[in-house]
Parts: sequence; structure tokens; C-alpha cells
Amino acid sequence: MIQAGIPNREVALLYIVMNYFEMIGGYREGEIGRPTEAFKAGMKVVFPKISGWSSDPSVSDTFLETLYGKVRSGLYHVGMPNPSVLFVNNEKVLSAAIRYYDQDASFRINPDILVRKIAEHFSIYLAELRNTVNVQLRANFEKRYDSDN
Repeated sequence: MIQAGIPNREVALLYIVMNYFEMIGGYREGEIGRPTEAFKAGMKVVFPKISGWSSDPSVSDTFLETLYGKVRSGLYHVGMPNPSVLFVNNEKVLSAAIRYYDQDASFRINPDILVRKIAEHFSIYLAELRNTVNVQLRANFEKRYDSDN
């Protein structure tokens, strides 16, 4: 699925991976029933630099809410991301997983980098869960898991 030779794979990749942020945010926090907040928390965990963009936390929250609406909600409620979401499969052109461009109010997403970042984060999260010292993290996971199952 992440092979570069598969044409038009970007939307399929996003369908698969964009729910990761909502899921990981909910499981880390033990949150139930607040998908937008879980998505934002998940994005901040996978991409911690988001929280430090500005001394005003509303800047990153606005970015994440817009991303949630244009990408995540577009995929799951409309069947496609918003037209202002563009895919860039060339790391020389876009070396980040996701970037926002003020000049045309658009998002550029490099799906291959996004998938790599999620895989890296998931490995770290699993190691944290397996560490018995992380009592609260494990309790939050169990709370969410029990709710989901």
C-alpha cells in the first residue's frame, strides 16, 4: 500500500491512517466520546512540535481543528478530503508529513512520511505501554479499551 509505484494511493493511505490520531489520543488520555479533542491530542503526541508553534495555544488548536475538518472529517463524512488538501509524494518538495500554507489556505500532505511517522510513534507507544512504571498510561489504555469492546 505504501509502495511509491501504486498510482493514486494517497486517499487510500489517508483513509487507513488518519484515524490513528483520534485513536491514539483517546487511548493515551482514556477519553471516550470526544473525537475532535482526541484527534488534537493524538496529533500533538505524534508531532510534539505542534504545541510549540506559538506562545498562543489557540494557534495550534486552530490548525488542528482545520486539519480535522478538512482531512479527517472530509474522508469519513464526505468520502474525500477537502479540495484544499493536496498530496505531495516527493520528499525534495515536501520533507514534512503535513504542512499548512497560509497564502492559499491549503494543506500539503506527504503520505509516505505520514505513514512512517505513525509507525515510529506506534512503536514508542507500545514500549511505553509495556513498561509497568507507566501506571496512568496503562490505566487510560484499559479504560478506553474496555469502552471500545
